[in-house]
Amino acid sequence: MADDEPTVERLKNANGNPEYQNGLNMALRKALRSYASAARLDFTQDNAGNIHIWKQGRDPGLANIAISFQLDESRSKAACESAFRVFHELQRENLLCGLTLLGWTSVGGPYLGRDVWETATSKNRKQPSTSELEQFSTFENASEFQLSAIFEVVEADQEQLQVDGAKVLVDQVQKISSTPMSAKLSSRKQLRAPEVLLKGQGAERIGVEAIKAYSSYIGAMFDNFD
Repeated sequence: MADDEPTVERLKNANGNPEYQNGLNMALRKALRSYASAARLDFTQDNAGNIHIWKQGRDPGLANIAISFQLDESRSKAACESAFRVFHELQRENLLCGLTLLGWTSVGGPYLGRDVWETATSKNRKQPSTSELEQFSTFENASEFQLSAIFEVVEADQEQLQVDGAKVLVDQVQKISSTPMSAKLSSRKQLRAPEVLLKGQGAERIGVEAIKAYSSYIGAMFDNFD
C-alpha cells in the first residue's frame, strides 16, 4: 500500500494539526474533501456531518460496504489512517458492492454521527441532537445512505488481532484468515447494518480480504433471491 503514503501523511498532518470549529476537526474534513476531488470520487456530507466518499461497485443495486472511522476531536488517528489505506487498496478491485470511506462525526462522543445515522430511519426512536450539528441541518438526510456492512479497522503491530462485531461479519473474517485472533460477538444492537471492528496486527490486510469476501457473499445472496 506504499503508493498511498503521501495522502496518508496529509491526513496524519490534518489530525496532528487540527483546526477545530465547535469541536469539529475542520482540517481533516478539508483534507478528505481535497482527496475525493483529486481522486474523482463522490463526496458528500449528511445532516449529521458524517462524510461519505465512495466508489461505485459493479452492481449499483447493492448497498455499499463502508470502512469507517471517527472524524473529530482526534479520537482515533490510527483508525483514520487504516481506513484510508484499506479503502485505497480496495479501489483497485472491481467489487460487486460499492465502497464508502465513512467518517463519523464524533464531537461530544465517539459515535454521535453513527447514532444519528442509525436512528434516521426509525419513527419511534429519538435522534441525538447537539448544537454542533445545526450547521448540517439542510444537508441530505442520513436515512438516504444505505450500507451492506460497516468495517472499522485499526492496525496495531504489537497486539493480537481482535475481532468484535456481528456474527455474519465475524464468521467471514474467521473463514478467510488463519491468523490467531480473539473473536467475540458484539452485544450492541446494530439497527441498520452489521458492523465489525478489527484491531491488531494484520488488521488492514485481513480487513481487505474480508470486505472482498463479504461483497461476493452479498452478491450471491441476492442472486438466490432472483
